[in-house]
Amino acid sequence: MKKGVVAGLLTMACFNGYTAELNNETKAPFGLKWKQSFEDVNKNEDIDLRNCKSMREYKACDIDLYFSNDKAPFTPWTMNAILLFKDNELISVTNGYHVSESKKSDCGSIPEEIKYLSSLGVDTTQLTELTKLCATFENKGIKKIIKTHYGTVEFVVMKVPFGEVIGITTYKLDNQ
Repeated sequence: MKKGVVAGLLTMACFNGYTAELNNETKAPFGLKWKQSFEDVNKNEDIDLRNCKSMREYKACDIDLYFSNDKAPFTPWTMNAILLFKDNELISVTNGYHVSESKKSDCGSIPEEIKYLSSLGVDTTQLTELTKLCATFENKGIKKIIKTHYGTVEFVVMKVPFGEVIGITTYKLDNQ
């Protein structure tokens, strides 16, 4: 049930209206490339694109890594990833991860996710405050949007039904 809620939230995040004009030469996270075709991504044996849903010119592929020991090419803390294609070209990558259980007040994977974003060259100064906030995280969600050389990175932390706190990082390329 929890996995279904997380997958649904990630899918909603992906279909938030991505109308970006994309550049063929730009790298996407996790070794992918913007505008890479579905077929090219599907050739990567580490990325399982069997669970895809299509709507008009969009295709969203949910990659369930919840019980996987080998999460490459995604981060070790990834629970779900969603790749969004428009007209058969990659336009968005969403990484979903567990932050904490309702009774815990630790920051879970937030510091690791911030460190990963920093390794990509993302200015994470806006996000370092989140490590202080997560210890007192209540029902409010946190959302930060940062412009990067990858395009836009949307960093979200929210409480889902059953009291868990999850994080969602969405990468999408836009006109800079």
